[in-house]
Amino acid sequence: MRLYKVFGLPCSGKTTLSDMVQQELTKKRLHVARLDGDDVRKGICGDLDFSDEGRKENLRRIAEICKLFNRN
Repeated sequence: MRLYKVFGLPCSGKTTLSDMVQQELTKKRLHVARLDGDDVRKGICGDLDFSDEGRKENLRRIAEICKLFNRN
């Protein structure tokens, strides 16, 4: 499994682009798991703020989720 991280300004089309890539890969019968930053913030990291410490913890949690994806 390959993991990719896309950076960009808010509302710059990152999610739209990842949706299109996911659809194309799925058409080719490839397994795709998409981890959207907004979804992570709302669900798993909803208790965190945007302070330096909150951002660090957000990234730590995302890294742990990526490890689980990669392992499975």
